[in-house]
Amino acid sequence: MVRRCGLVLVLVLLVSGLMASTAAAEKTKITMWTFSGGSGAYPKIHEGLLEELYKAIPEVELDIQYTADPDKYLVAYTAGVAPDIISMRTSNQAKFIDAGMMAVLDPKAFGCNSVKELESKLLPGAVETMKYRDGRIYFMATEISIFGLFYNKTLMEQAGVGKVPTTWEEMLLVGSKFLRLDAEGKATQTGIYIPRGWIWPTFTFPALMRGYKAEPLTADGQPQFSQPNAIKAVEIYPELFRKLSNNTNLDWKRGNTAFNWGANYMIADFKNSGLLFDWGAAPLPKFENGVPSTTSYALGHFVSSQSKNPELAWRVVAFYTGPETAERWYTEVALWHPWSGAWLERIFRLEPMHRPFLESLAYALPELSHPRISEINSLLGQAETRIFNGTQSVEMSLQQLDSEILAMLAK
Repeated sequence: MVRRCGLVLVLVLLVSGLMASTAAAEKTKITMWTFSGGSGAYPKIHEGLLEELYKAIPEVELDIQYTADPDKYLVAYTAGVAPDIISMRTSNQAKFIDAGMMAVLDPKAFGCNSVKELESKLLPGAVETMKYRDGRIYFMATEISIFGLFYNKTLMEQAGVGKVPTTWEEMLLVGSKFLRLDAEGKATQTGIYIPRGWIWPTFTFPALMRGYKAEPLTADGQPQFSQPNAIKAVEIYPELFRKLSNNTNLDWKRGNTAFNWGANYMIADFKNSGLLFDWGAAPLPKFENGVPSTTSYALGHFVSSQSKNPELAWRVVAFYTGPETAERWYTEVALWHPWSGAWLERIFRLEPMHRPFLESLAYALPELSHPRISEINSLLGQAETRIFNGTQSVEMSLQQLDSEILAMLAK
């Protein structure tokens, strides 16, 4: 009897071990290449939710690698070893979508029967930011950024300025009241701070041009920066520097600049910086005879068309970027998801300065996206420098920009 019980016990253990081994073998590995982020935002969320992911999708084994390099993805895809999921920003997506290297978003992973149903759950304007020029969506955003205007309430009160300018023409008049120069003609206080360098011209120039309904690139990616309304819009750019800041960009956080052309993601930084003045946020001004305009962009998770398990990969993406995690992304790492819902009202109660950016998102247009966007950004930056320095007129500089882009595309 003892021997029989012992034999039964051995069999039970063997079967249990076999079942456990089979269960482990049934796990499917999904590889994700994503951002590390200077603040560690992405590791904090991805690793912080990992245990919950395995409870929600027990059949997955997620390999997270913090190496979201588009060039590396291209090499890996060419070699047939691309990750299942790759994080990328909207400006870089064109090269890979046009080459068929990205899968179209699967709405069922997000509990929707169609893309139209999914779009109905997103914020007004978020769809426009995320949708590619072929009318389809290829990713789910982990963060959306919208540009607007921060203002120094303290300086405005001191200058007797009762409201934030709502037009660029008004900005020229009101903003000039804040300019202060020392005995040597150096600016000690300015009316506006407009970031330069990096890829800032790809945010600022399109926002101005679209204010007169001038699109910088055609639908097939050809340049049209020098169309009449684009030139008309950008004419105000050097004027803002000359009349409001004496061509000087003072750090807005020090309190000696009235207005700051910035983005919603800066709110958390300003709050953490402990600014020594009262401040607020507003939409960007518009042209008197133009339309409201601003630029938006997104970063998010794409699924590679090379993935052997695209359905499971989209489920992983949906777990991390679905509406259930939207509030957590903001409260823990200050990143804004595209989902509408009650979570936004809770955020607005905590931080009402987000509201004008949400209002701007409704009419925002996405940042420029092109298979050769890096080269276009570089040429646009050179054009901005010529305009800022006054070495070339706006018209001539934008005409040269179009010519340079056309020559680059012809190579």
